[in-house]
Amino acid sequence: MCNKDAVFEELLRNPPALHEYSRNKVIPTKAGLVDGTYTNSWKLSNEDLRFIRKHVGPNSYTIETGAGCSTIVFALMGCHHTVIAPDNALFNRIVDYCAGHGIGRDQVNFECKCSEDVLPGCWTDLYDLALIDGRHGFPQPFFDWYYLSQMLKIGGYLILDDLHLYGSEILFNFMLNHPSWVLDHECLGSATFKKIGDVNPYEEICNQPFMKFNSRQEVMVAKLRYLKGLIARHNWSLLMHVMKLGFQSVLCGRFGERPNIRR
Repeated sequence: MCNKDAVFEELLRNPPALHEYSRNKVIPTKAGLVDGTYTNSWKLSNEDLRFIRKHVGPNSYTIETGAGCSTIVFALMGCHHTVIAPDNALFNRIVDYCAGHGIGRDQVNFECKCSEDVLPGCWTDLYDLALIDGRHGFPQPFFDWYYLSQMLKIGGYLILDDLHLYGSEILFNFMLNHPSWVLDHECLGSATFKKIGDVNPYEEICNQPFMKFNSRQEVMVAKLRYLKGLIARHNWSLLMHVMKLGFQSVLCGRFGERPNIRR
């Protein structure tokens, strides 16, 4: 049995280099990295690791996409934990670190697969805390959120990491404006939301403020964004057609609405 306080503080002071840098897989965050280098640059922030430690324990059911120091903390706290990442070598490094520091991992379920192959099959509504920190290319963060947001208990927490990447930023803004979520805290690279209502997978755009008020049907900024895109794509014929519709809508007193088409 390890001294949890001592092991946790050592993890924060001297985090293991668990992730292998590959130019083709991840965005570098530290100069001088070359293929095959092991780094701790992509660990979850100490603030988030402290949050996890504070809010989970042996009776907690937790899940994460991606793996790293966070996985070690979940194991240290004795959670019923599922970790999903298509990287068996990374899992081995985590297991070796746990073994070397007396951290039990009997409660940890390592799923060495892509999250889209795992999440649909581990459906439950038992999770107390979920962490989205896996792959970040489109549409992966949204796919992970789709499943994990429904499997999280009301009152549970969802940590969204890597807000400096655009997909995570969009997801952050969506959750920030959704009535089922409240922002618990935010730091430079991540945000933690508390789930306060049911998440409806069949919800339409009218119930999603972020989506609704970023659509060109609703706001002038979105209309201008669309026109800018047409100009950038040199689609002059469609641009002229859109300008004509806009002029017609002004004459009808309903700027931005398509005029009724009589058949």
